[in-house]
Formats: sequence, C-alpha cells, structure tokens
Amino acid sequence: NAQIDELKRKRKEDEDNYLKIVKERKEKKGLTRFKPAGPQEVIGFYNSDEHIVPDGPLTKEPDKKRFIQDRKVITEKRGIYTNPTKLGTSLNPSDYFSFYNTDKELIDAMKRIGEEEKLQKENERKNKKIFRKPFAPASLKKCDCFATDAETYGLDPSIEKQRLNEYREIKQKGRGKLMRDLLVNGAKELGIDLSSKQVEQFMRYKVLLQEWNEKMNLTAITGDQEIMTKHFLDCMTINKAIAMDNQKNVIDIGTGAGFPGLVIKIAFPHLQVTLVDALKKRLNFLETVIDELELTDIKCVHSRAEDLGKNKAYREGYDICASRAVANLAVLSEYTLPFVRVDGYLIALKGQKLDEELEQGKKAIEILGGKLEEVVHTGVPFTNLDHKIAKIRKIKPTAAKYPRKAGEPTKSPLGIL
Repeated sequence: NAQIDELKRKRKEDEDNYLKIVKERKEKKGLTRFKPAGPQEVIGFYNSDEHIVPDGPLTKEPDKKRFIQDRKVITEKRGIYTNPTKLGTSLNPSDYFSFYNTDKELIDAMKRIGEEEKLQKENERKNKKIFRKPFAPASLKKCDCFATDAETYGLDPSIEKQRLNEYREIKQKGRGKLMRDLLVNGAKELGIDLSSKQVEQFMRYKVLLQEWNEKMNLTAITGDQEIMTKHFLDCMTINKAIAMDNQKNVIDIGTGAGFPGLVIKIAFPHLQVTLVDALKKRLNFLETVIDELELTDIKCVHSRAEDLGKNKAYREGYDICASRAVANLAVLSEYTLPFVRVDGYLIALKGQKLDEELEQGKKAIEILGGKLEEVVHTGVPFTNLDHKIAKIRKIKPTAAKYPRKAGEPTKSPLGIL
C-alpha cells in the first residue's frame, strides 16, 4: 500500500508537470492539432530538435523522414504513449492531441503509471478467494486458480494439480449422472422404463460411437446430450407408433450406426433384431458394440436390401421393419416391405416432409402390398424436434418380382412417372 501511495504521488506530480509543459509550448509556439495520416497531410506543427514547421505541408526532406520515423515509434509503443489530456489512456497515433511527444521524461512517467496499475491488479488478484469448491460441469477452462497459477498464490502446484484432477472426476461423474437422468426421463415420456443395466449399455454405446467416429464417418452428431436426444430418444419414438413390447422380431434396413435397430434392441431386450447395411465398416462397429454390451438375439448382415429381399430366409419373416433416414417413401417401401410378414408393419421414422413423400409413395406402397394405417405425430423429449412416423401395415404378400435389381428402385421409383 505504501508503494502504491508513492506511485500515486509521482503520478500526480507527472500529470502537473506534463500539463504545465503542454501549456507553455502552446503559449510559445501557438500549436494546434495535427493529423498523422501522411507527411503531406500534417496540419498544425512538426516537432523536431531545432524548429517547428508552421501550418501547411512539410517541405524539407529531413522533416518528412523524421515525421515517418516518429510515427513508427508511436505505433510500436502505443501502450506507453498516451493522450496528454487523459494520462493513462492508450490511444491510436491518429488520436493524439496537440503533438506527439518523445520526451524521455514523459515515457518514464507513463512507465511508472503502468507499474502502478500492474501492482494494483496483482494486489487485487492476490486478495481474491482461492477457488475451493467443485465447479459447474461446463468446461475445465473455467476452473480458476488451479495448477498453472498455484505458485502465484503461494500454493503447492502438485497439491493443486491433484485437487484439479479430483474436481475433473467430479465433473465427469456429474455430467454422466445428468446424461443418465436425461435418458431415463426421456424414455419414460415415450412409455419406456429403462433399467440401470440398459442405461449403462446406452452410455457405453455413446462412448464407442464417439471413439469410432474419430476413425470413420458414422454420425455428424457427436455431443453427449445430442446423442442422447437426437439419436437414442429419437429412435425410441417408435414406441409411440406401435407397442414394441408386443412384437417378436425386427429388421432394420440401412441401419448405419445402429439407428434405430440397435437402440430398439437395447430398449426392448426381448426382441430378435437383424441389422442390415451395405457397408462392412459400419457393421464392424456394430459388432464391436454388440460384443461389448453382451447383447444376444441380434445379428448383423452385410448386404444390399435389393439382394437380401430375394432371400427366402429373410423375406416376409418380420413383425416390424424399422427405418430412419434411408430414402424417400417410394424407394424405402421397395427396400423394406418385402421383409415384412402379412399383418406386420413398416415403421418409417420421418420428418416434416412426410406428407409430400406420402403423395409420391402412395402408389408404391399399394403395389408392394402395404397400406398406410396412420401418421403419428410425436416430439423428441428435451428437444424442439417434431417428427412424423409413417405406420404402414402389410395387407398382402409382395409380388415376387420385387425388390427389383440393385439401383433400380432409386433410378425409377415405383408409382412416380
């Protein structure tokens, strides 16, 4: 405090002396503002060792060079030079009032003022309370006064680092509990009661999805909360369209990263589930998840839907064919309805464009032996998402010529001219 008082006294003395110098120079030389934009645009005066250039453009070459040199000094040391009318306020060179000053005395004064402000800030920082309570689960970067700054506060860095690691663990556990609660409560809104084992399976599924997604493109959604809501809870909305507890087996065509088929299997363990995808790498990921979660009565099949639909072991053998974000309804119907038994259902998880797709796909659904029974409107818990689910019942067997050869359903969808 005594040091600060001394600096304040010197600052006041500097201010008085400096303003006195300014006043004297103005009286003697009649100085006015200048505009440091270019040597030819200087207005007012030019400060040199022996003379002052009067109003008007510079004429002497040495003066021009001096002006450019001094302007460069001001630009480089703008943290030291200040507005003479407001000491302590750093400004751009173009904002300087009356003249730009290169007096050593002024520079020293500004340095002392800077030291005073630095000392005040350091004092305030030292007087702050040391951060000792668990921090909110937002970001470790927001954790103040630990590890790296420990020595500043006279603390033992090793102890503070240990403390930080403890709080990191608290944060991770806290965030994990938040995600578990989100999943459990969201599932309840959809009529699904998850056991602690199922919740842990979903948590492990999330971690594996994030890890594998760094090596291959599985999903654009990678945040913890987004995976819980926009993947897991979104897939569980199928329970709003049909009671999954009453079904025996499900096939997921174009499963990708396991959506919705693998999510359905975890949420309804009694189901026999078949996951079909044309990309082997994605199935490798799914097999890893299945092994780690110790799931049974679930298998992965590497095949195109057009080829597998002709296979008698799979054709018209499923209660439910579930699909999410595979193709428009006209194409999707040809991919999926051949797998559904008569009186079974195709459940297509769709967005707001379902009405348009139904207009185009109505004929294809009829040709393939299906009938639109209901469009279910549902929201995804803890999001603003509003989805539509097409519930299509199989009322007659699909003709043997469907599905057509690979690629044809996409090139020329049924019922669309």
